[in-house]
Amino acid sequence: MEAEPKAPAHATRALVLLNVGVYLAMVVYSRTPVAALRIPGRTLLVFGANSPIFTVAENRFETLLSSCFLHGSLLHIAFNLVVLWRVGPFLERSVGAARFVPLYLVAGVVGSAVSSLYGYLTDGVMSVGASGAVCGLVGGVLVLGLRTEGKESPLARAMARWLALTLLIGLVSRLDAGPIGRIDNAAHVGGAIGGAFVAALWRRGLVYSKGTRAATLAVSCVVVLAAGATVVVRDTTDPFVLLGRDERIQVAATALWEGRCGDAEAAARRAERIDPRSRDIEELKRNIARRCGR
Repeated sequence: MEAEPKAPAHATRALVLLNVGVYLAMVVYSRTPVAALRIPGRTLLVFGANSPIFTVAENRFETLLSSCFLHGSLLHIAFNLVVLWRVGPFLERSVGAARFVPLYLVAGVVGSAVSSLYGYLTDGVMSVGASGAVCGLVGGVLVLGLRTEGKESPLARAMARWLALTLLIGLVSRLDAGPIGRIDNAAHVGGAIGGAFVAALWRRGLVYSKGTRAATLAVSCVVVLAAGATVVVRDTTDPFVLLGRDERIQVAATALWEGRCGDAEAAARRAERIDPRSRDIEELKRNIARRCGR
């Protein structure tokens, strides 16, 4: 007797292709052969990386999702997509694309949010990658195993071991990043919790109608497109969006020297968002007030 063919995992395949497409777009944008192996930091910012200072201080919440489709190197994207392709099809076939895709997106956003908050309070390191969303899938499979097979579930135990190994590697990377770079354990933990939480909300035996499935996937696509569109709009309309604290101070100082008081004030305000307690910025604001008679 021939084995029944497995149902196609269209959503997983679409996510893999989207991640690869974005990576290739960043390589082309960077205009350097080296980018094929490692994407420049500025390119990541242009495409919507999750930089804690900007995400928290300037309410760039769209980057919580856009950053989930960005990767810093060829090794980075290869590892994440291998895991996605191993775990994703199983979960998608088990619960359907209409449950699978929202879980992936929610886990990615939660992972990015935890990473952003942790980074804002500590080192402020930029974060990108699908690993938070992928860990969410693992968390979802873990919950699925527990709900269907109980605490002795081989599937749940396998997922728990995988998460433990991932977190251990992340801890080791903080001691010596080496060729793999800094691994974002905050995103992993947040993503796994987010994915497990979503999976725990699923009602056993509930089957979505065709219309519900179509609407859920359509809304998911709109959310992803909206995040990407917001990144593009900010990049093209906000002159300060890619400038750091010191760069904004320099813009303000230059504008003041040239007598452009409005531009100087705007740049100083935007610098203050990033570092509201800076004495340098306070002094700059006083100079602007004196020179401009404000």
